[in-house]
Amino acid sequence: MPNPHLLIRQAVEASDLTHAQIGDALGLHRTSVTSRLVGRTRWSVDDVLALATLLDVPLSRLVEAP
Repeated sequence: MPNPHLLIRQAVEASDLTHAQIGDALGLHRTSVTSRLVGRTRWSVDDVLALATLLDVPLSRLVEAP
């Protein structure tokens, strides 16, 4: 089973958005986005939902059900 941070990081890397742009959209600092993408900090459910909308991808692409 893929690491949930890996699924999110792959979707972010496939987009043209910078960490700063994602942070602005989610109300986070760029370094907070980076911390989440490398797995140092957990993503909140609200942030993952907002990120899916921002990236225009289905939520299932960012999370994997157990």
